[in-house]
This record gives sequence, structure tokens and C-alpha cells, in this order.
Amino acid sequence: MITIDQLRLKIKQDIADWDPADLPVATHVTQNLLHLLDLVNGLGAVGTDAPPHYLILAYDHAEKLMKTSISLKTLSDWVIQNFEPSIPVLYDKEFNNVMGGFLHGAVQGRHRRVVIDETRNRFYVAGAFDTYKGAPLNCLACFFLDGSPDEAFNSHAPIFGCYLPNLSYSGALLISLQSDGKPVLAGYDSLMYPYVTDGNYILFGRADVDGTIDEAYVAAIGSGLGIGQGYYPRGMTVQPHDDKLVITGDFWNYNGTPVARIVRILPNGAPDLPFIANCGTGFDGPMYNIMTQPDGKLVMSGDGFTFNGVAIPRMLRLNGDGTLDTAYMANIGVGPNNTTYHGCLQSDGKAVLCGSFTTFSGVSAPGVARINTDGTIDAAFCANLGTGANATVWGIAQQPDGKLIVVGSFATFNGLAHPGLVRLNADGTLDTAYNTSLGTGFTGMVGTVAVQSNGWIIAAGSFTAFNGVATPAGIIRLRPNMPPPNTITSPW
Repeated sequence: MITIDQLRLKIKQDIADWDPADLPVATHVTQNLLHLLDLVNGLGAVGTDAPPHYLILAYDHAEKLMKTSISLKTLSDWVIQNFEPSIPVLYDKEFNNVMGGFLHGAVQGRHRRVVIDETRNRFYVAGAFDTYKGAPLNCLACFFLDGSPDEAFNSHAPIFGCYLPNLSYSGALLISLQSDGKPVLAGYDSLMYPYVTDGNYILFGRADVDGTIDEAYVAAIGSGLGIGQGYYPRGMTVQPHDDKLVITGDFWNYNGTPVARIVRILPNGAPDLPFIANCGTGFDGPMYNIMTQPDGKLVMSGDGFTFNGVAIPRMLRLNGDGTLDTAYMANIGVGPNNTTYHGCLQSDGKAVLCGSFTTFSGVSAPGVARINTDGTIDAAFCANLGTGANATVWGIAQQPDGKLIVVGSFATFNGLAHPGLVRLNADGTLDTAYNTSLGTGFTGMVGTVAVQSNGWIIAAGSFTAFNGVATPAGIIRLRPNMPPPNTITSPW
């Protein structure tokens, strides 16, 4: 038996003896090994009884991994997830450990959207914040998928604006990515304030992949979405098949062109005039959610009751040219009885919507509803939700296996305690085993969620802890499945 201090010294000495020129992961390896030691700090020794003896296993593999230049993060993740004493670990501890804190003035920042760009090993967070780890960072932050910040990108992001006196009406509301990876950001009056002239508030802009403002694009969009304050965007999407940007909200003008709460913008910043003409008088209320089908049709929902003079039930589908899909709308029936804030298109084409509604087309649907591809309600799915969420559902995303991650301000779902996040099976029933592993859940609102292609879940909002563990960044990554049993089998 050796003490932790003795093992710590041995690790440091052995790593110092290796040639760093041939071992590009030496620093990373050192940090991970010492982190493993910190996990059992206070136990006094590394013995032969689980869980402390996994440190011996970790060290046994260290030299092999070092000499093949394989990062020990894989080992560290495996050890942390499999050998945390007494309870399974559902959250990614390494991800949590490298995340820093966001502030909006003197209070914790608020995250409103997360989008993932796996092609570039990144994800973006948009919201109301002006500092990250004490350094200026406004409205938009970029991270690698291991949770570490993309410092080069973030060094440029302070050019976006954030209005400190009011957390609720500050910073970014929406973010969407073009096919070339450029992020488009939309939000409140302060968002593009360095470019405000003559009372024009712009309200959206585009960054290059390195984080700098796309100056040519900003010049092309001119006065943007409004003259004066209060004309905010509410929904936005970049159409994946042609990179055209669709924005809905409370605005009536796009760079001098009259529009009615909806506009489509070409990738060069010019208005899509035929689309705008087909939208006619547009919406009479804001639409918060836009989803693009593979065929180019747009499913929208929110608080609009008319579109181009035709009554709609807070939801519709537009054809790719901006005209109304009347057959789809007829199948919706009376639609939701309150606001829809977000949604996702499943791989089978069905649309899953979430918000503050409690019924959808006369069917009980507390906070979540699924719509068939023809616009009819999926009554069986809604029935399986039971009493659903007891408060607003703000975000929803589908895992690769078809299960749905639902997040919001709710404390219970179908009568059971699930603060802030719950997972549903593909048929709408609760995934009981997974939800039980969430423990006490989140201490505050979970406002947005995104899912990686491997199923890992990134959730963000205004919470400060998850299941008793501090999350000062308001961002966390969760496993897609339950951790395996506590065994001592090596992964190699």
C-alpha cells in the first residue's frame, strides 16, 4: 500500500522523465492523473478495495497511453463514470470541471440557446452575459465539445452588446448556424449597439467562424429589423438546404422593405422579395418556433392567429415559397390553447412542440405535443404524457435513439418530481430509470437543450446546481444512458 502523496510524487517524477517533445499530451495527462487522485483525497491511501484501487489501474495504463500519445481523458472519463463511490454519475464531470462562470453584471448570466457544430468540434451558447471567467464576453460564447472554451473565437465576441441594467431584456435570444459554420445571432436592442445609427437597432448579425463580425453582411443588412426599440425577433432558423435565413417576431420592416412579422433573407443579406410578397400581410402576433422540413416547407408556431388575412390556430405550415399550406392547417384543428416556444422535427418527420399550452386540438397535452406529418395530433403520444409538465416547457430535442429530452421551468412531470429536465421514450411515456438517476435535478430554469450525434446532452439555463453539484456556468453535459455497474474491468 502506498499513500496518495507518494503516488502523486511518483506520477510527477515519471512524467518529468519522459521526453515532452515526443509526448504532446504530457500536460493533459498530468492534469488528469492528478485529478484522479483528487477524487479520493482524504481517503488516506490507495489500497486494494474498490473504489480507491482504481488509481493503481489508472497509473498502470499511464505509460502505455503516454508512449502512444493517447490522451488520458478517455481513461479519466471511464474511471470517473464507473468508480464514483456509492452513486452512478450521470453528468460529465470533466466537462463540468473545465466550464467557467458567466456573469451579467454582478449576477449569473442567462443562457437562452445552445447549438452544436460537430463538424468543427464546437458548440455555441447565446444569451444574456457580459463576462466569462472574469473576461469580457458578450452574448455569444464558443466552446469545444470537451467543454473547454474556444479562446480565439471568444476573444472577438465582446463586440456584441449586452444591456446590463435588465437581465430579462438583454443580449441574445436566438442563434442558428449556416452550412459554412458561420453563426447568425439575433436578440434585443443592445445586441449590435456598436453598429446602431439614427435609431436603427438592427437586432441581428453574423459572425465568421473565427468570431469576428462579418462586416460585409452587417453592411448589407443595413437598418436590420427595426427603427426604434421594441421590435424584437422571436423565432429564427437558417434553412439547411440553401442557407436562407427566416426570422419571425414583432418587427414591421427589414432594411427599408415593409414586412409583417416575417422575413426571409438571402445569404448575402438581401431580402427574398418573392417570399415576402407571398407572405402578404403576414402574422398578427409573434411566432416563436420555426422548423424547416427536408422538402423546404416551414412549420411555425407561437401566438399568431392570422396569416395573410387567413385565420390560423397559433400554428401553420408554409410552402417553400411562403404561401400557406392550407391542407396542413385544416388538419391542425383548434391547435394549442397557449403559446408554443420551441420544437424539434423528429427523424420520421413528426413535429414535437413545447410551451405553456395544456391542450392541443382539444387533446390534453400539458406542455408537450406531437404533430403527425399531415398536421393531425398524435393523440396516443399525448395520452402517454399523462399530466405532463406543471410549468412551462422551454426546449426539446431528440436523441439518436428516438427518445426526447424535455427541459423547462417545471418541477414535476406526470406527477413525479423531475426538476427542470425529463426524458421521454419515443411513445411519450416517462423513461423512469433514466429520470430517477437525475436525482434532485436542477435548482433553476433549464432554458435550452441540444443533443450530440452520440447522444450526449448539453443543457443550459439559469440553474446553479444539478443533483447537489454546483454548476456555476449554468451549462452541463449529461450521459445519454445510465452509467454501467461499478466493476473493475479494464477498458483496454
